[in-house]
Amino acid sequence: MQVMSKRSNTNSNHERFMASMTFTSMFGNCDCDECDGCPEPSSETVPPDIKAAVKDYKRQRVTSASQERILTFRDNASGISIWEIVMPPGAEPLTELGGSHRFVLVTHLPKNRSVKIIGSGIVGSSAEQSNRKQMNWSERSAYLYPSVGGKKIGWVNDKDLSYEASQIDDKKDILEGSADIVHDVVIYVIKATQNAVKETNKDVALGYQQLLTSEQPKAMWTEQMIKLFQKYLKDSDISHDGKSNIGMEISSEDADMLRGIIDDIVKSKK
Repeated sequence: MQVMSKRSNTNSNHERFMASMTFTSMFGNCDCDECDGCPEPSSETVPPDIKAAVKDYKRQRVTSASQERILTFRDNASGISIWEIVMPPGAEPLTELGGSHRFVLVTHLPKNRSVKIIGSGIVGSSAEQSNRKQMNWSERSAYLYPSVGGKKIGWVNDKDLSYEASQIDDKKDILEGSADIVHDVVIYVIKATQNAVKETNKDVALGYQQLLTSEQPKAMWTEQMIKLFQKYLKDSDISHDGKSNIGMEISSEDADMLRGIIDDIVKSKK
């Protein structure tokens, strides 16, 4: 009887512990650190050390900055969309599946900041962070990122250690006006589906015809962007197998064209 009682207590403790774990419950498909809709387990069932660790993690998440993604333009008929992404220093990366081709237009890149692309593995893990690669971006330039076949893609705003080292002896540059410096990195991401850049795509051609009769500027914008994708995807030496994520800089003339299109789109909304 004593053996049975001990076993029963052991099973009961195990069941209470497992019930406190979200991945074993009916709510296991959501991230409870981001979702307020999930009922929290009773504090009596959560081991104190786990409860303290979760509380500390949530506190860090609340105090850290977040990246912001804003839809600027979308045309479902042509498969083109444009997003503005604002990356504060130290903010966790906004990640998305890289099934589409991308142009990244760098709008604002402070001298003391650099951008890194996320590495492989769980985002935020030590392994992923150690695999991040620095991008050789410059302000007002644009870069092609071919589809990576659905793998995650995202960027982070990091310190430019080489710039900081060069300013050690220049106290005036560091002290004067430092409070007025905007450290956010701002980019526009122009996305095109793989189907959109196919020259023989009849659906896209039909989309052009529909737009030309109703929204001629929109048709012109999408056609220019698709032709630009076709130009660089055809001539690019970048591997399309998803292994290359360093990007390829496009010509300054084409970067200016992308900037002009985005300026026109923004003006048309006012």
